Amino acid sequence: MDLPVANPGPVRDEGQLLQCPYCDSEAMHKLAQFLLPGLAAVCVDGTTGDLFRSPSVVAVDLRQEMVDYITQRSETFIADTLIESEVEQNADNQMPDDPYEVISIFMDDFSRTKRNIIGHVSGWLLSDSREDKIDDFVQEMDMTRFWPLERREGIAEVLLKNVDCEQNCEKRLLRRDMDRHCVTVCPMRPMKCPFGCDSSFPEHNLEEHCSESLQQHLLKVLQVIHKKGFTADQLNDRALELEKSEDRGKLAKARDARSLTNIVK
Repeated sequence: MDLPVANPGPVRDEGQLLQCPYCDSEAMHKLAQFLLPGLAAVCVDGTTGDLFRSPSVVAVDLRQEMVDYITQRSETFIADTLIESEVEQNADNQMPDDPYEVISIFMDDFSRTKRNIIGHVSGWLLSDSREDKIDDFVQEMDMTRFWPLERREGIAEVLLKNVDCEQNCEKRLLRRDMDRHCVTVCPMRPMKCPFGCDSSFPEHNLEEHCSESLQQHLLKVLQVIHKKGFTADQLNDRALELEKSEDRGKLAKARDARSLTNIVK
């Protein structure tokens, strides 16, 4: 059966790619080369022993599923790995830095979900017959230009291209790194006031907020220090007095209630 060519993916265009141990074009080409045998393995493992389906019959659908799968996984990989580390309480769970290695993991995971009963047998997975069928199907797809290299490079570019931070900081990074960046280090990540007021703001505005809301923060700290014996007016007067004192600069640098309390005391 001839292989159809339907929606093989975007054509590669120029763009800023991930800075990795390889040059940009080399990393993209290496990943693009890997996609074809990866697809062949999925098609062979999913149809081995099937009297009604061959690798060429399922190739179009599995190609699209595979591209969608690795794209989605690349966007959530960091977050998923961090969650798994917390569940397993394994701080040493290292994430690979090489994009090729990461995509290889995605491909293996996708392949396992598509194997039929025979495809799960260890003897088949390690057999020369399987490797021969995969090689033959790779050659067939290559000869018929079922998934041309330039199309696969388009997919690789999508996976490797740096994109703008979703929270609009100046950082450009891989999609798969976006979740970790936005949650842990992005200066635009939202945060609530550490003093307990109702304000929320980007993390990089913390210093400005602490300075502008110093009197309000002082009042909250004084309410805790002087739980009894002070009226609301007296606490307000004391907060205003501290705000106008020579120590204002030191007070404004406090970034949480504990540090501000220590300065006030």
